[in-house]
Amino acid sequence: MATSTVPLPEPEPVAPEQPDPAREANRARFEIELEFVQALASPFYLETLAQRGYFQQEEFVEYLKYLRYWRKRDYARFLAYPQALHHLELLQEDSFRKALSNHNVIVALDNQQYQHWRTWRNNPAMQPLLNVPPHPTTLPKSESTPSKPPTRPAPTASTSDPPPTSS
Repeated sequence: MATSTVPLPEPEPVAPEQPDPAREANRARFEIELEFVQALASPFYLETLAQRGYFQQEEFVEYLKYLRYWRKRDYARFLAYPQALHHLELLQEDSFRKALSNHNVIVALDNQQYQHWRTWRNNPAMQPLLNVPPHPTTLPKSESTPSKPPTRPAPTASTSDPPPTSS
């Protein structure tokens, strides 16, 4: 039984899809705003903004209000530094913006942020959410550091061991 093959038509070349200018503009705006919001996580960047007088400009303060949409889940999921949202909320307060001119406030904010990063997993309330065992530093002292060094068990004499010799 002979089979014949029917030639398939050649597929027509597909022109590459042209990017939509509006979509590209939205993407660029999204990326710029994402980078800016993430930069707000740095206390030293906040200090720079304060030193350069941005927090006294009404337009800039309005821009900070506009950026609050990043708190929505659909946007917040893109943030690598979620503490930026905390700083963004604090920046809504005039007293906080004024306080950022003081270097001691910046150092305290930086230290507070560091302590949070260092210990947030040690919070017992977070353990069920993280599904990880507590870090050893969170154990009570009696469990994590013994009060005295462990003692070795006394050697037992066996009949196959040679008797100790004195030299």
